[in-house]
Amino acid sequence: MAQRLERLTGEFQERTGGNDTSGLGRQLREFYYVAAQEQTAEERMNLNVQLDAWQQQLRMYFPK
Repeated sequence: MAQRLERLTGEFQERTGGNDTSGLGRQLREFYYVAAQEQTAEERMNLNVQLDAWQQQLRMYFPK
């Protein structure tokens, strides 16, 4: 999970150049908070689904 969040953070920074008006940066910080909590397998799966949706939004709002 930590590695995936790091990769997504790198992609976020690359795509946005630090100019995020979409709220995706706030969501990413919330994912870090949730991932730091003790989680069941189901909660981790749900977080991964949310990360997938977040990544799709990132790529839609900030194409390469």
